[in-house]
Amino acid sequence: MLRQYDTDATYTLDPRQKFNHRFAHPLTGQLLCPAKLNFEDEEYVSHTIPGSHSLNPGLHRLCQVLNSSEYDLQATDWPTFFYKDYKYDSENKLEGLLKGEILV
Repeated sequence: MLRQYDTDATYTLDPRQKFNHRFAHPLTGQLLCPAKLNFEDEEYVSHTIPGSHSLNPGLHRLCQVLNSSEYDLQATDWPTFFYKDYKYDSENKLEGLLKGEILV
């Protein structure tokens, strides 16, 4: 399930500005996160970067994990937004696949 954010202007996506999109924005970061990784994992949520201007520094840690040998990213590691209700079932990986609200 996606974490809900308030309507604070900090979280507003401006289509004219690209610097806070992708993993830099908390909502789009959740949607792009591989579904089998737990975006809410304390490792990512509590991670901070001194002097960082990122809206969610934990996303920086997630990107580090994805770009390193800590996590072996596979072609079948679909992003969260591919799944219905943004829920991934590790027992039945095809359950809800390609039925995400953004896709249909």
